[in-house]
Amino acid sequence: MKNTTISLIQFTMSALIISLSIKAFAISNTAFSGESLPRVKKPVVENQGPEMTPINAIVSAPQAAMKQAPYFAEKILNADQFDSLASFSQGLVKGSAVKFFIDNRTKPAKLFFINGNFTENGATPDYAKYHYYFAQKHLGITLDAETFNNATYFTNDLKKKKFIAGTLQHYEISTQSEKKEFYGIQFYPQDQIAEGTLLFALGLVRKALDNSFNNVAFVSYGTQQTVSTITKQVESLKIKILTVEQVYAGISYIPMNLGTTKGKLKFIDDKDSMDDLSPQDIPIFKELPLDLSVVAGVITTVVQDAGAHVNLKSKERNTPNMVMKDAAQLKEWRELYNNQYVKMSVENERPVITLSSQEEVEKYHADKAAAKPKSKIENGSATEITLFDSMAAKYTPLQLIESSSSYGGKASKLPLLAHKDIAGLGSIIQKSLGYRLTPMGFSIPISYYFDFVKANPELDNALKKLTDSEMSLNGQKPPSPKERAKVVKDIQEIFYAAKIPDHLFSQLAPMAEALKKQVLATYPKSPLKKVKVRSSSNAEDIPNFDGAGLHSSYSAKIDKVGDANEPCKIKISQDGVGTKEEMKPETIACAIKGVYA
Repeated sequence: MKNTTISLIQFTMSALIISLSIKAFAISNTAFSGESLPRVKKPVVENQGPEMTPINAIVSAPQAAMKQAPYFAEKILNADQFDSLASFSQGLVKGSAVKFFIDNRTKPAKLFFINGNFTENGATPDYAKYHYYFAQKHLGITLDAETFNNATYFTNDLKKKKFIAGTLQHYEISTQSEKKEFYGIQFYPQDQIAEGTLLFALGLVRKALDNSFNNVAFVSYGTQQTVSTITKQVESLKIKILTVEQVYAGISYIPMNLGTTKGKLKFIDDKDSMDDLSPQDIPIFKELPLDLSVVAGVITTVVQDAGAHVNLKSKERNTPNMVMKDAAQLKEWRELYNNQYVKMSVENERPVITLSSQEEVEKYHADKAAAKPKSKIENGSATEITLFDSMAAKYTPLQLIESSSSYGGKASKLPLLAHKDIAGLGSIIQKSLGYRLTPMGFSIPISYYFDFVKANPELDNALKKLTDSEMSLNGQKPPSPKERAKVVKDIQEIFYAAKIPDHLFSQLAPMAEALKKQVLATYPKSPLKKVKVRSSSNAEDIPNFDGAGLHSSYSAKIDKVGDANEPCKIKISQDGVGTKEEMKPETIACAIKGVYA
């Protein structure tokens, strides 16, 4: 279980963190919604969207700030630039692919090619690999994954399809009869995009490609992705029309990620079967899942592209993954191995599946788990709730970095940014631009999370039971995804009804008032009305673990602290895409409970 603290912030440099009624300037000189506060002094950096501009770029050339961040491009001018952005397939079908993302909420719609080669701290972050995390990072999307998927994939109504996500794939396929080489524009197999909406997306992508790309095709990965009424318009864009069956004709086996594993082979014939997968299962999907829980290996009967979610997750987890389209082979596997324990090897030339036993499978996974490196999480002893600026004035940059054990990554790094030696008031960069660059807010240490849990015995016991089962302690086994979802929801309900300890609650009103005064002193014409409450964990940035997107954030009115004992209610809302249940706090107290939950 991750140890969690909270940072309460008025605005931020990351679009993931904040959207408020009062906005302030991040380094990129924009707020989340594109609105801005009155400037203390007219800045010299133009409006660039909700992303950070690198500090060194501003210091060296404030009047020539970057038009786009290095993790995306808005156009592809030649094959060399495509290759510089592309990630490469390691399957039988060699090729490179660049994911693209269209924000259809704007007029005109905006298209971004995601740089799959972008690295941060020596690794490729999720927002350079997945559409959803790119949307969170660059566009400030706060939708949960299900709502995002509904608005991206499961509608063909251009008014409801807020986002369009796809891939530009470079195909180089050789069979005994022919060689195919072209750039294919394609969408997720379950994406309902078709006809007019499809033409809209194809037009945007084609316009963003230089005319030197003279061999471009639309590759339909789903039978619903029809072009019957737009064929001539598509061809007028110099785009050929192909189906995935035509592209991969004659290829029945594609090894996507090589390796050997052991587990229970399961043919997934319905969604309920998918919900019950365990880490020891090897599913055979007849459709590509939008999300993939932890499994021992994957087989799909439909083609995956190099950037498919299933393939990326398999590579990330180092689990074997393949495409098998041979109907006779699948029939044989179903008859011999369905719901049986097996050993599976995905090899270059062919796959190998043989019978195993439950004992062998369990030992294989136990040994694999034991071999994984463990990270011990140290919890700092800090107990002070303090403003970002106060922390920045009190500690050195090194001390602020080290304070992450007490405050977590975000709640320690935001005060670090506010330090005068970095980007805070009085810093070189702040003086050169003439206005405030860093967020105003305050940090609540991790120790208060433990105090909160201990003050509510029912919650403490429920969390212990869950962590024991996840870690196979005291004779318990990890729950299935379906069981886990129910347990987590029940625990969240306990969080919402729990009592906030007096020593935490008593400090909220004074800190909220102090933040209001700080904002008013900086922006006299823009009184603070709302804050955003965000998680900040000391576990999310440890090696080999990325906590991006795991927690929800909540807004609350600055003048509504609430009550320590108030139960926080679940509200049913209609967001234009679907109906969902969520906790919508009206008070800071409930926002804190929501983040802890």
